[in-house]
Amino acid sequence: MENVYLDATTGMTITSANHLANIAKEEMAKDEMFLAGISFVGEDVTFPKSGDSMFTVKIPNGVFSNMDKSIERIAYLTSFIAWVREASKVKESLLEDLNDMPVTEYCKNIAHIEYPKYPERAISLQASDILFRDYNEDQIYRYLKLQSQVATIGKYIHPGGTVSKAYKQVIDSEINPIKMSNEGDDVKIITYRPSVSVEDFSKRFFTLQSNHRALQSEYNKIKSEIDAKIIVDITEKQKKYLVALDLYNITQDKLNTEKDLYISEELARISKLKIKIPKELKVIYDELNALGK
Repeated sequence: MENVYLDATTGMTITSANHLANIAKEEMAKDEMFLAGISFVGEDVTFPKSGDSMFTVKIPNGVFSNMDKSIERIAYLTSFIAWVREASKVKESLLEDLNDMPVTEYCKNIAHIEYPKYPERAISLQASDILFRDYNEDQIYRYLKLQSQVATIGKYIHPGGTVSKAYKQVIDSEINPIKMSNEGDDVKIITYRPSVSVEDFSKRFFTLQSNHRALQSEYNKIKSEIDAKIIVDITEKQKKYLVALDLYNITQDKLNTEKDLYISEELARISKLKIKIPKELKVIYDELNALGK
């Protein structure tokens, strides 16, 4: 559209074109007024009763021959105004499009390069990923077994667990073997007799605790190794992400600078473009230009 309406060397400036378009409106109004008042029927008026005052309305000379010229002139004037208005819209649209141009459009349509994608963070490895990457079948099984043993034994011997409660009950029954409570008018006496000795239960309970600590220690050692490898993986991927992000930001800044420079140069170029004068409108342009001086 720029090549159709606008030219870098010859033509009208926007200011000049709008001035001539306003003159064209004024000239068109004259021709429209002329055409609005034309009539080709003469009138002879007679007053029979009085017998006098007869006159004739005559057609002005040249009206008939000038009618076609006025119609044709209005058509040219209308075309000139339409051309100027459309060319002005095109120029205004070009300037607006430039000011609104995003950097992605600049890359695609002007620089013909791919706009960089925002870097994505790599997904960090999980414990299961480390296991299957760095450990063999026996080691994986040992780790999973330790995990199960620690969780299972701990469930029963930790405070609140059933074995822990049972051990506490045995100790309580030996320290406080008899309990009394009122039952109406009577007295209720309960005597507790443990079915196992405190000594035997203590040995068994402490053995479970000792085994649990040993298993927990072995499990923690393997888990610490895995956790350390996870931290290494996270650290390495974070470093790569930050490098990629830095490169992305540098590239983005560079492209934005290039885009801004391009827009600045294009705004200056388009602002200087003139509205072309088609050959068909050259005569009416010369007439209006002469009237405008």
